Amino acid sequence: MNGIAIRNEFPDAEVIVLTTYAGNVQIVRALKAGAQAYLLKNTLHKELMETIRAAHAGKKAMSPEASYQVAEHATDDTLTSRSRGLATHRGRQCEQANCRSALDHGGKRQEPG
Repeated sequence: MNGIAIRNEFPDAEVIVLTTYAGNVQIVRALKAGAQAYLLKNTLHKELMETIRAAHAGKKAMSPEASYQVAEHATDDTLTSRSRGLATHRGRQCEQANCRSALDHGGKRQEPG
């Protein structure tokens, strides 16, 4: 059952897309279809749990890689202002949490020094 079918049958369901596809078209399509979150399968356990909690609270979330893809195409006509804002916000969070470093090292956060 796909996310749209789930939303049609269970309109109050909070859908989290967990996929290997980081393309901006898939991301935007999922968000427009009502997904609360879009995560890649290489997501760290902690981030997955945070996303589940955020979705349950009605918030939207996106993995750092997905936000980079959306940000790369932020000026395309296919993105809504909401998608651009979400990507920008997630990018800022990622910079603050030094996510790039963690992702560059196979999901293991590297300690300075």
